[in-house]
Amino acid sequence: MKLTRKFILKKIKNNDKDFSGLDLSGLDLSELDLSNANLYNANLFNAILYNANLYKSNLSNANLENANLKFSNLENANLENANLSNAYLKNTNLTEIKGKKIIVFHYNKHFSYYCDGILKIGCELKKPQEWLECYQKLGKKHNYTEQEIEMYLKFINICKDLI
Repeated sequence: MKLTRKFILKKIKNNDKDFSGLDLSGLDLSELDLSNANLYNANLFNAILYNANLYKSNLSNANLENANLKFSNLENANLENANLSNAYLKNTNLTEIKGKKIIVFHYNKHFSYYCDGILKIGCELKKPQEWLECYQKLGKKHNYTEQEIEMYLKFINICKDLI
């Protein structure tokens, strides 16, 4: 059974925020109050969580691959073992998240973050070592200035040194 936004809204209205193990992939959950929700092991692949309130939610083991979390509130959320591959985290509140270390960086061009050994700059995802092999070429491809390329290189090196 494919779940719908209407189903989710009904559960929230009935104070039922247990979505553990559910397939919520591709759903538009924008603007929803999912604070204190149990999303353990939920599939949120390609979900749209734009401006959603996920304060203190349990997202451990959740699949958030390709999820749009722009402007969402993940303050105090549990992200232990959550898959954030290619998740869109620009302007996301990551204050005091649990179970995950995320480093964010932004300098003029593209929002960037480092998590679970992967560094995302703009739409490009690579391991820091891979970035060192192609950062100049990609910087020029995306019209970065020399100063911007150097600043992103510093961030790449910080991430590389964390490994």
